[in-house]
Amino acid sequence: LWSQLIKDEIYAVVTYQSIAAIESICHGIPAFTLAPTAADSMTLRDLSQIEKPLKKDTSEVIKWLSWLAYCQYSVAELLDGTAIKIIKDYNLQ
Repeated sequence: LWSQLIKDEIYAVVTYQSIAAIESICHGIPAFTLAPTAADSMTLRDLSQIEKPLKKDTSEVIKWLSWLAYCQYSVAELLDGTAIKIIKDYNLQ
């Protein structure tokens, strides 16, 4: 996706899926999501704002990506209590 975004000089991504929005935001390209996604805090949904997209600074993006990473658990982590421990330790809501 990244190389295509650069090649085509993409201004913003409009998507129904969070993965396209996440990849776009990771590379500094704003995204608009048309359904609830894991990227909601970093995107806009109102396409009338296409000329004024939401662009977060790098530190906010890194913080958000860390939050996303800490919200991914294997079945074993869910069963053995690791997931709930991480959620509590990092105050993930």
